[in-house]
Amino acid sequence: MRCPQSSCKKEFVDIEEPVNPCTGSAEDLFKDVNHSGSGRITKDELVDWLTAEFDISHDEALSCVTANWSAWDAPKRQKWFGSFRPLDQGDLDLDEFQAVKLFMSEVFKASQVATAPRGQKRPLPEPALQVFDRQVKQNHRARSEDRQQKLRDNEGRAWFAEFDRDKNGSLSRAEVITAFVETVTAHNMTPATITGIVDSIWDTIDTDGSGSVDFDEFQMLRESFVAQLDHDAVNAVAEVGGTTTP
Repeated sequence: MRCPQSSCKKEFVDIEEPVNPCTGSAEDLFKDVNHSGSGRITKDELVDWLTAEFDISHDEALSCVTANWSAWDAPKRQKWFGSFRPLDQGDLDLDEFQAVKLFMSEVFKASQVATAPRGQKRPLPEPALQVFDRQVKQNHRARSEDRQQKLRDNEGRAWFAEFDRDKNGSLSRAEVITAFVETVTAHNMTPATITGIVDSIWDTIDTDGSGSVDFDEFQMLRESFVAQLDHDAVNAVAEVGGTTTP
C-alpha cells in the first residue's frame, strides 16, 4: 500500500491510528497534519489530511480549505531566521491552527467515525458535508461582524491597522475597496456599491493625488461607509416588518 497523501506516496506495511481531533491535543494533531515537519501547515497538507481521512475528492477538500483559509490564516508579521518577514506567507502556525482543530472536531463528530473500519477512509455523509458549508458561513459572518465593529470603534483605528498590511501608514484606493468588500462578507452590500462609495469621495479625501489615504484622510470615507451600513440595516428591519424605508 502507498500513503494517500499527494506529496508523499511512500509505501508502508502497517497502519497507525491518526490523532483524533476530538480527543487529541492541538500539538499532536498539528504534527500529524504537518507531515513535512516544517513547523507550518500549508493548504496542501490540510487537503491531504481531509482526503486521507474521509471519502471525499481532492477538489471537494480543496474547496473546503480554500473557503475557510482567510479565516484561519490571519495576516501577521512572522519571525524568520532571526529577522521578521513582513507578512504571513500563506501557511498556519500552531496558534492559527487552534481554529482548524475546532473545525476538524466538528467534521469528525458529524462523520460518525466510530463506525469506520480500521485502515479505511471514514464515510462523510451529507450531514458532515453540511458542516463545511456551515463552518464557512459562520467564519465569514464572525469575521465580517468583527471588522464592522472595528470600523465603528475608536475612529476605525484597529480596522485601518488590520488592512494596512505593509504597515506604511496608508491605504490605496484598491486596498480600501478590497478591505470594505472583506468587511461586508455577510452583508447585502455589493462590490459595485462599495466601489461607488469610494469613487464618489476619493478625489475629495486624496487631496495630494497620491492614490492613497492616511488614517486622518480616511475618516470621511469611513463615516460614509458606516452610514451606508446603518442605512441598509434600517431597510432590512423595515422589510422584515412589512414596510419599505426610502
